[in-house]
Amino acid sequence: MLSFMLAIVGFIALAKTMQRHRKNLCSVRKIFVFRVAGATILTFSFVHLCGAWGIADGVVGWLCLAALAAFLVVALLSGTSSFEKKNSPPDVENFF
Repeated sequence: MLSFMLAIVGFIALAKTMQRHRKNLCSVRKIFVFRVAGATILTFSFVHLCGAWGIADGVVGWLCLAALAAFLVVALLSGTSSFEKKNSPPDVENFF
């Protein structure tokens, strides 16, 4: 469970570095920090699961866990972006 939560947090940190999701990040230094933090958290998640399950089972389990975590983060981010589009004023320039 800890590895799954770490994977979700790691993918969220990596998603915040993408231009589409970086609304509050202004400086390049913050973007770099989020990238390093996301990769480090994903590494901790991998090491934790490999330590708990063993190398062979840990690698396979972490790949499945990472895929599920990435899917949940994508679903969360796409849901929030569609919610923002519905509640934003209409775009007059592209109306017709």
